[in-house]
Amino acid sequence: MIGSAIGGDGGDGGSGGTTGQGGTGGSGGSAGIGNSATAGSAVGGKGGAGGNGSVGGGGGLGGAASIVIDGSGNAIGGIGGAGGNGPGGGGTGGAGG
Repeated sequence: MIGSAIGGDGGDGGSGGTTGQGGTGGSGGSAGIGNSATAGSAVGGKGGAGGNGSVGGGGGLGGAASIVIDGSGNAIGGIGGAGGNGPGGGGTGGAGG
């Protein structure tokens, strides 16, 4: 039986409109433990995208993947969210898990 655990994705940051700064994207959820006799995997959630605004918001962090209790299993950190856009500058992308 194949076991897997996948962390939830972070929500996107809200728009800042024409004057406000875009919101920061939410962090991706940490993955739980994949446990299986044959194959297991754990994948961290994706970070949310930064909101757009006068200055773009930063992307959310990718979730960390926890240990897979299986010799052939994989633990994959989530990818960081993209930074938001804005005329005053773009937001920084989130780091991967």
